[in-house]
Amino acid sequence: MGVLEEKEMKFFDSLCLLIDDKPRYHSTKVSTQGFDLVRKLLKQPLDNIFPVLDLFRMFLMHPNSGDMFKVSEQGMDILGTILLALREGNLQAKIMAARCLTNMFKNNSSQYCIEKTR
Repeated sequence: MGVLEEKEMKFFDSLCLLIDDKPRYHSTKVSTQGFDLVRKLLKQPLDNIFPVLDLFRMFLMHPNSGDMFKVSEQGMDILGTILLALREGNLQAKIMAARCLTNMFKNNSSQYCIEKTR
Protein backbone atom coordinates (compact mmCIF):
# COMPACT_ATOMS: atom_id res chain seq x y z
CA MET A 1 0.00 0.00 0.00
CA GLY A 2 2.79 2.41 0.78
CA VAL A 3 0.69 4.65 3.04
CA LEU A 4 1.07 2.66 6.25
CA GLU A 5 3.97 2.66 8.64
CA GLU A 6 5.36 -0.65 9.88
CA LYS A 7 3.47 -0.41 13.18
CA GLU A 8 0.23 0.30 11.30
CA MET A 9 0.79 -2.77 9.12
CA LYS A 10 0.54 -4.93 12.25
CA PHE A 11 -2.80 -3.30 13.09
CA PHE A 12 -3.88 -3.79 9.47
CA ASP A 13 -3.07 -7.50 9.67
CA SER A 14 -4.97 -7.89 12.95
CA LEU A 15 -7.91 -5.90 11.55
CA CYS A 16 -8.08 -8.20 8.52
CA LEU A 17 -8.03 -11.24 10.80
CA LEU A 18 -10.79 -9.72 12.93
CA ILE A 19 -12.96 -9.01 9.87
CA ASP A 20 -12.39 -12.51 8.54
CA ASP A 21 -13.34 -14.27 11.80
CA LYS A 22 -17.14 -13.93 11.53
CA PRO A 23 -17.99 -16.77 13.95
CA ARG A 24 -16.28 -14.82 16.74
CA TYR A 25 -17.78 -11.38 15.99
CA HIS A 26 -19.88 -11.59 19.14
CA SER A 27 -16.80 -11.87 21.34
CA THR A 28 -14.39 -9.48 19.61
CA LYS A 29 -13.94 -5.72 19.59
CA VAL A 30 -12.19 -3.40 17.18
CA SER A 31 -9.26 -1.69 18.88
CA THR A 32 -8.82 2.07 18.96
CA GLN A 33 -5.84 1.60 16.65
CA GLY A 34 -8.08 -0.36 14.28
CA PHE A 35 -10.58 2.51 14.12
CA ASP A 36 -7.75 5.01 13.59
CA LEU A 37 -6.36 2.88 10.80
CA VAL A 38 -9.72 2.65 9.03
CA ARG A 39 -10.10 6.44 9.25
CA LYS A 40 -6.62 6.90 7.81
CA LEU A 41 -7.28 4.51 4.95
CA LEU A 42 -10.52 6.27 4.08
CA LYS A 43 -8.51 9.44 3.42
CA GLN A 44 -6.92 7.89 0.33
CA PRO A 45 -7.26 9.78 -2.95
CA LEU A 46 -10.37 8.90 -4.91
CA ASP A 47 -8.42 6.98 -7.54
CA ASN A 48 -7.13 4.59 -4.82
CA ILE A 49 -10.34 4.28 -2.82
CA PHE A 50 -11.80 1.07 -4.28
CA PRO A 51 -9.81 -1.46 -2.18
CA VAL A 52 -10.30 0.71 0.91
CA LEU A 53 -14.06 0.77 0.39
CA ASP A 54 -14.05 -3.00 -0.09
CA LEU A 55 -12.30 -3.46 3.25
CA PHE A 56 -14.60 -0.89 4.86
CA ARG A 57 -17.68 -2.69 3.50
CA MET A 58 -16.60 -5.86 5.29
CA PHE A 59 -15.56 -3.90 8.40
CA LEU A 60 -19.08 -2.45 8.65
CA MET A 61 -20.49 -5.94 9.20
CA HIS A 62 -18.65 -6.25 12.53
CA PRO A 63 -21.03 -5.39 15.40
CA ASN A 64 -18.45 -3.08 16.98
CA SER A 65 -17.97 -1.01 13.79
CA GLY A 66 -20.82 1.33 14.74
CA ASP A 67 -18.60 2.85 17.41
CA MET A 68 -16.91 4.82 14.60
CA PHE A 69 -20.10 6.79 14.15
CA LYS A 70 -20.75 7.65 17.79
CA VAL A 71 -18.68 10.82 17.43
CA SER A 72 -20.79 12.82 15.00
CA GLU A 73 -17.96 14.65 13.19
CA GLN A 74 -16.07 11.43 12.49
CA GLY A 75 -19.20 9.75 11.19
CA MET A 76 -19.94 12.68 8.91
CA ASP A 77 -16.38 12.59 7.52
CA ILE A 78 -16.74 8.91 6.73
CA LEU A 79 -20.14 9.40 5.15
CA GLY A 80 -18.71 12.30 3.14
CA THR A 81 -15.98 10.04 1.75
CA ILE A 82 -18.54 7.43 0.74
CA LEU A 83 -20.80 10.02 -0.90
CA LEU A 84 -17.84 11.54 -2.75
CA ALA A 85 -16.96 8.10 -4.15
CA LEU A 86 -20.61 7.68 -5.19
CA ARG A 87 -20.59 11.01 -7.03
CA GLU A 88 -17.11 11.21 -8.51
CA GLY A 89 -15.51 7.77 -8.34
CA ASN A 90 -15.08 5.31 -11.16
CA LEU A 91 -17.77 2.68 -11.69
CA GLN A 92 -16.13 0.14 -9.36
CA ALA A 93 -15.75 2.71 -6.58
CA LYS A 94 -19.37 3.80 -7.01
CA ILE A 95 -20.62 0.24 -6.67
CA MET A 96 -18.45 -0.40 -3.61
CA ALA A 97 -19.52 2.91 -2.05
CA ALA A 98 -23.17 1.92 -2.53
CA ARG A 99 -22.46 -1.39 -0.80
CA CYS A 100 -20.80 0.46 2.09
CA LEU A 101 -23.79 2.74 2.39
CA THR A 102 -26.08 -0.30 2.50
CA ASN A 103 -23.97 -1.95 5.21
CA MET A 104 -24.12 1.22 7.27
CA PHE A 105 -27.78 0.43 7.95
CA LYS A 106 -26.69 -2.63 9.95
CA ASN A 107 -26.19 -0.74 13.21
CA ASN A 108 -27.95 2.16 14.90
CA SER A 109 -25.02 4.58 15.15
CA SER A 110 -24.17 4.57 11.45
CA GLN A 111 -27.85 4.50 10.52
CA TYR A 112 -28.38 7.64 12.63
CA CYS A 113 -25.46 9.29 10.83
CA ILE A 114 -27.11 8.60 7.46
CA GLU A 115 -30.53 9.79 8.59
CA LYS A 116 -29.06 12.94 10.12
CA THR A 117 -27.63 14.03 6.74
CA ARG A 118 -30.79 13.52 4.68
